[in-house]
Parts: sequence; C-alpha cells; structure tokens
Amino acid sequence: SEEGGDMDEMDEIADLIAAVHLIHWEPKDAERLKSAHARLLTVIAQGRLTWEAINAEMDDDHEWIPSARQTSVTGAPVSPAMIEAWSGVLDETEAVLEGRLLAPHWRLPADRGINVRRAFLEPRRFDLIMWIHGRDALPYSEEGKISSSDTWRQLTRVYNGDFLTYAFWFN
Repeated sequence: SEEGGDMDEMDEIADLIAAVHLIHWEPKDAERLKSAHARLLTVIAQGRLTWEAINAEMDDDHEWIPSARQTSVTGAPVSPAMIEAWSGVLDETEAVLEGRLLAPHWRLPADRGINVRRAFLEPRRFDLIMWIHGRDALPYSEEGKISSSDTWRQLTRVYNGDFLTYAFWFN
C-alpha cells in the first residue's frame, strides 16, 4: 500500500539519522593525529613545490598538468588565474591547519572560529552530530581572524564551479 511505502521511507530516514548520530570516535592515539596534521602540512608544501616545477618547465610536450603557458594532454585549460587561486587555497588551508586562521562555525559569532590545529593536537571524543550542533566544537573555539569564504568563492568562480575535478587532477 501507499501508506506502507511512506513508512519504509521513514524507516530509512530514521536509520540514516541513527547511523550518523552513532559516529563517535574516541581518540586512541593522539600521536597519529599529530602525524596526520604534519602530513597535511607536508601535502601543502609539496603542492607548492609541484607548481614551482610545473611553472619552471619551458617545453610544451605531452603535459599532464600544464602551466598556463602549456597545453594539457587532457585538453582541459589551466589559466594564470587558476594557478593563483590554487595558491591562495594552499595558503588559506595552511593558515587554518597552523591555527593562524580559524575555521568558521555556523553557531559561533563572526569574531570566533574553530582552531583546527588544536583539534588535531588536543583530540577529544568526536561526535559528528555534536560538532555540527556546535557543542563539541566549543573547546576549540577562539576569538580571532576567521578563514575567508571569499577564497572559496573565488575558487568556484575561477574554476567555473568545477574545482573538485581540478583538485582531483592536480593532486
């Protein structure tokens, strides 16, 4: 019956909510989180080195990831604005990981954000729902400069809404 179909859908929704709510991760090895934090910073440093090497190339011969002066074998364009925006994201992400910029949270006032560095280096039990809610993010809340949504809006504009495809390609 149609009524039974609605119940099946409600059951699925209730199960999904319960599954998400049951995501609770206890920090078992704080050193691993510190290591993950360091590795993320290394990825950013390697990204910068990659673009230095790409931009130093002078040929235009079968380029997988081209500079703005080269042509990619994929045919996808890479413009100076794209490379500049990518560099801006590396800078912004590094500043957030290092705690120089705070990550915004919808429940916090405009002058407060989450210190992501502390979240890695001072781990607590992770409950996804309570992080979204804000309660479990509060221990990492600080007053300070917040990461700018302008950086991410610029990415969307420069990459014509296809940033994730380029991110996969570049990495």
